[in-house]
Amino acid sequence: ECLAVGSAYTGKACPVTYRMAVEATGLEYVPSVDTLSTCVFTNNVYSDAWRGLGSPQVDVCSESLMDEVAAEVGRDPMEVRRLNMVKEGGLSSIGQTRKDVTLGKCDDAVEKAADLTRRKAEAEGYNRTHTDKQRGGGMAW
Repeated sequence: ECLAVGSAYTGKACPVTYRMAVEATGLEYVPSVDTLSTCVFTNNVYSDAWRGLGSPQVDVCSESLMDEVAAEVGRDPMEVRRLNMVKEGGLSSIGQTRKDVTLGKCDDAVEKAADLTRRKAEAEGYNRTHTDKQRGGGMAW
């Protein structure tokens, strides 16, 4: 459930709340999702969308949950994301059919260009022999 504190005007608060529902599952396909977004009119000053139009707020939540799921099942977080990523023709959290989905291709290209498999193996090797400091890397969608 997404609850957004608006103002006395519908301006940007309502579209931001709508986008929060659209982005509720992030880049993963979650068939059992049920979103509810509510924009509450208040006596606060006029609200506006500065960056992300509601996406950053819910993306932090969905991506944090993917990390927790990966830890719970003992798998690499990016592997879990790849297994659950949105696909062409899949449905969004509000029932829209996804079109022109290239996330998998982009993910493959970045992994190859950055040579992430080699880098991860090097970091793990380093970490086995060094306890005073550790190496790591990351990739984000």
